[in-house]
Amino acid sequence: MSSRAAVISILALFVFSGLGIAATWTHVGTSGFVVENPSQIRDYKRVVFCDMVKDTAGNIWAAVSYSSDGGASPEPRSSGVTIFKPNFASKIDVDLKALGYPGCVTKLVVGGDGAVYALQNYIHLEWSWEVTTSRILRLQLNPNNTVTVNMIYSPGEAVPWKSPPENRLGGMAVGDDGNIYWTQNGVSSYWKYHFFWRYDTAAGIVEEAPREAGTVECGKETHKMLDLEYVGDGKFAVVGPYYNWDWQCNLISWTQPCVNIAENHSNPTWGRKWNTANAYDPVRKVMWVGPRGERAESGYYYGYDFFNLNRNTGPNTTEIIDLGGGNYGIRITCSDGSQRGFETDWPGVPSGATTMAAKFRVDSYSGNQQIIYVYNNAQKAANGHRCMADIAILGGKFVLRDRGSTVLADLGTVVPGAWNEFYLTVDGDNDKCKLIWNGNTVYEGPITYTTGGGWVGWNFFGGNNIVATYDWLGVGAGYIAPGEMSTKYHRWLDGSYHPMTNFFLTNIMSRFDGSMDNPTIFDSSGKIAGTKVWHVNGYDEVNSFVPGKRNGGIYWVQALEVNPYTGEAWFAINAAPNYSYGPIDRVMTIPFSFTGTRPTLGDEGAPEPGSIVMNLMFDKDTDTMYALTCNPVTGVYNLYAAHIEAPGPLSIARAKDYRPGLIVQTDAPKVVTYAGDTFFYIEDADRTAGIKVMPSASSSIPSVGETVNVSGLLDVVDGEAVIRYAQVSPVGTGSVEPLGVTVKNVGGYAKGAQPATDPAAGLSNVGLLVRIAGRVEATPIDDLWSSAVGFRFWFTVDDGSGAVTKYWDTSGTQQTVPGIKVMFDPGLAGVSVGDFVEVTGVVGLDFSYKFDTGTGMKTYFVPGQRIIYPRTEADIFKYQSAN
Repeated sequence: MSSRAAVISILALFVFSGLGIAATWTHVGTSGFVVENPSQIRDYKRVVFCDMVKDTAGNIWAAVSYSSDGGASPEPRSSGVTIFKPNFASKIDVDLKALGYPGCVTKLVVGGDGAVYALQNYIHLEWSWEVTTSRILRLQLNPNNTVTVNMIYSPGEAVPWKSPPENRLGGMAVGDDGNIYWTQNGVSSYWKYHFFWRYDTAAGIVEEAPREAGTVECGKETHKMLDLEYVGDGKFAVVGPYYNWDWQCNLISWTQPCVNIAENHSNPTWGRKWNTANAYDPVRKVMWVGPRGERAESGYYYGYDFFNLNRNTGPNTTEIIDLGGGNYGIRITCSDGSQRGFETDWPGVPSGATTMAAKFRVDSYSGNQQIIYVYNNAQKAANGHRCMADIAILGGKFVLRDRGSTVLADLGTVVPGAWNEFYLTVDGDNDKCKLIWNGNTVYEGPITYTTGGGWVGWNFFGGNNIVATYDWLGVGAGYIAPGEMSTKYHRWLDGSYHPMTNFFLTNIMSRFDGSMDNPTIFDSSGKIAGTKVWHVNGYDEVNSFVPGKRNGGIYWVQALEVNPYTGEAWFAINAAPNYSYGPIDRVMTIPFSFTGTRPTLGDEGAPEPGSIVMNLMFDKDTDTMYALTCNPVTGVYNLYAAHIEAPGPLSIARAKDYRPGLIVQTDAPKVVTYAGDTFFYIEDADRTAGIKVMPSASSSIPSVGETVNVSGLLDVVDGEAVIRYAQVSPVGTGSVEPLGVTVKNVGGYAKGAQPATDPAAGLSNVGLLVRIAGRVEATPIDDLWSSAVGFRFWFTVDDGSGAVTKYWDTSGTQQTVPGIKVMFDPGLAGVSVGDFVEVTGVVGLDFSYKFDTGTGMKTYFVPGQRIIYPRTEADIFKYQSAN
């Protein structure tokens, strides 16, 4: 067969059977400690902390909190330590409380002397309960299986909550030198003087970091836990809250004070307050920080509340009442003569039209009343119009009014104790109102509107001098018909929630990213490369509400660990008893690479169905993930193990079946099929797959025809699977033949790490050396990118497939031309529009770039757009000229 023949090849599809399958958990041990009050492990104000480490002798140490909380002056969550001997042949239980060290252990580390060090610095996650004593304990397992426990440091006795707080330890970590490092709040100052300390495990002495007198380190928060992680190269990271939801990841070392750097912050502006778990990935240079979520209260949290609590005050009351048959409702009593009740305020429903519906009765009243009103969300209305309608009592009758004045419909006489049901829609997009009252449409027509404000939706129910009972009440987006509100609501009350505890809430997690080209997460100036934020369970109640679905209760990241092979974060949540979004007994995974704030989570199963996963630990010696669980009914702690398959050297085809985050090592030398300025492509010898390689700063670009071994991070950049931060080792030389494809089949559907191209047809060939044939359709000379980099022009080719290429011209206007993009100067290739050509090159994806056309720096990118990369002009064969 001619090497220039256009052949459509059927590519082999490899699927790795181990991907996407939940872990298999095996019970390996039970702690001798049982939680005295098991219900407390789901208390969001007094979060329970546990930790695990493996020592140099192969023992697994598990710190478990077991004691009850003591109330106003509590003994907070005292811990015991269970030591599981190698192969789980036996265990040893060490009761720290009985040894005179009450308090919860929040972290364990193994020192250079082989001993285990325990940090006791527990704090309730509500400031008014701050009364703990901080200390660091040294636990030495002796040959006779006894354990010697000594306190190596304490800043002093705990001082009940005050401002500033006193005698607080923040976090603890072990350095490469085997010494134990910790942070503290400076004993008697809110600011961080005398902040960084260590215990020299060889000399047995405590030292303060050398600082000039008066040095203030880092930022605002001093009383939080888990604020220190070791990141390598003698450097540590101060992580967690800087102030409320604004979190930091700042550099500190023994010789370098911690300086706050604004670029090292992550601030989603709401949705969290305390970090409850950290995990550092030293390979990928990323720090995962897990939070406790927050309800969003009126005023302090910018009005994210579900029902505004400030309206029903004074002599007015709201209560849940029994309506019989297991049905509960809400009764509002407004008796002070002023407008009272509850409002649903910011952020409004995600629509220009809002429906408020309820089944209610008036038990008693006096005088005229405005009992319901509805404003639409003008921010979501295309025209910005804000309309308002209300249901009122005037002269003993229910009426519908436009903006509280013009009566639109008479709804009949008020009968105390009689139930009424209504669906009231206010539509700002069309300046209309519709009311369905007791099953009948009584008004559907125009209403007035206002403009000029950035109003959100606003709904009220209540009144003045009235007692009213609501069987249920809902607010939803758009037009909602009778019977639909219970499944289409945005806000809802039916007696299962009291308005005083019914909040929008979420839990927004952060990841701080470094570059794998650096020794640690920090560059030479102490900065990180970027951050990610997302909703831990993938659900955002405020901005992407699913009708009828609620988080219900506050939840937090209880356990967090990194799978070192895939880069995924394995985590488990714990939650208040009213949490209702999903199960909390499972180990979930967050992919290393994702976009947006709602990543698709993986599921590694429930180690012990019905029990909370309190801690996770990966053992690199045995490729095992350990999960420590606690049963919320019995209080029993159990230990489970799951084997994690370590991927060995891989073909490119097999590697691309994994999710991004994998550290790839090629299984054989791969031939280089294209070499650019900052990247190159390699391909399997059997032509099943190819991939783009972006080498590390220490590696150079090989030449086409060389064979190389490659190891690096599997990732996705601009929609294309790549190996980033690659170490490249030249081996020899080689070659592969191009694969003949039609223009339509260039690119293809998604396959593992490689997303689908746009358009997509057939199996993915992104990264492969291919050959296409067709007519030259366009040779643009006004491409913004070409101008930005020095006039590196390109042309397009089509074979009748109908391909198009989009680009931005030099004015910043997007243009579209026929054909697939060929990244080679048509002048050098000697081709022009109308020529028939055959092009050999590697399939890639178009890339993003930034440029300022005079209106500010902008990012230009066409997602999924296909490119052919010829190597030289010899890859472009013209077999018929236009003339």
